[in-house]
Amino acid sequence: MEPHERDLITLRLAPDGRYARVARTVVASCASLEGFVADDLGDIRLLVDTAFHTLTDVGRGDVDINVESSVHELAIEMSARRDGDRGWSDPEVRLLDTVASVVGRTRTFAVRDERLIVRVVVRPRSDGEIDVR
Repeated sequence: MEPHERDLITLRLAPDGRYARVARTVVASCASLEGFVADDLGDIRLLVDTAFHTLTDVGRGDVDINVESSVHELAIEMSARRDGDRGWSDPEVRLLDTVASVVGRTRTFAVRDERLIVRVVVRPRSDGEIDVR
């Protein structure tokens, strides 16, 4: 496979829990192309599923997903319109924060232009590496 700079994959899904499956499958497929192994893919699926459901709980409207992939790294950004005063301080966000802190190398929660945005950068684990974050 030829090395590449960065690829950008963009997806917009209706705010229906049934589409969480589509989101996690697409993002995990992107990760697989970058060399992530089965355990990593399971973690990424869990992260995307949790983020999708959190955004449909505290946000409104379509869920936008941007995946920037490069060799051995994935930056996953998911967003939805803010629903009134709801935001990242809502109790429903705790689970997403916990999952993102375990799965991601970095995580960012932001509100920009009335959109709730979560961005998590993940890298595959090395062979034999045990993640104890």
